[in-house]
Amino acid sequence: MLPPVNTPPPGIQIRRATADDADHIGLVHVRAWQWAYRGQFPNDFLDTIDLDRRTRWWRNALTEDPDMVVFVAADSNGILGYCHVGASRAEGPEIGELHSVYLLEHATGRGIGRTLMLAGLHALRLMGYTEAMLWVLGSNDPTRRFYEAGGWHDDGGRHTYTLRDGVEAAAVRYRIQLGAGG
Repeated sequence: MLPPVNTPPPGIQIRRATADDADHIGLVHVRAWQWAYRGQFPNDFLDTIDLDRRTRWWRNALTEDPDMVVFVAADSNGILGYCHVGASRAEGPEIGELHSVYLLEHATGRGIGRTLMLAGLHALRLMGYTEAMLWVLGSNDPTRRFYEAGGWHDDGGRHTYTLRDGVEAAAVRYRIQLGAGG
């Protein structure tokens, strides 16, 4: 069942993202991959992620996709992380999906990721979803523990993504019950 929404850590603001945040979200996206997936993907793959391409993707998505819900966590120095939710890409519009939660490395361990995740799950519930799913790297034990502590469970689903340069990512599917929408 969905855990209760919690208060952001002191000095942290959680708010809905706008297209003006695209540059910062793109930077968080790239930097988070580079630190969180070090040792899980080849270094040359991580070191050559195209920041401009990622930023353009976020700008287009935040401008053109009315169903996209993205929350950012910010302090006085800028955006520290984000959470992206919406309809499931693989299972159809009746299931919600936590598409991503990413933080800059120095922002971890402060409750920011949990607060972002809970904001995203609350938004999915308000959108009428009673269940949500996500994909996480099977090799990413810290992140799997994070989701499990948040009430998610491994439902047995497995998938292998093929990324650029033939890099593969084995993913595990997790689910959570959100309760009645509205």
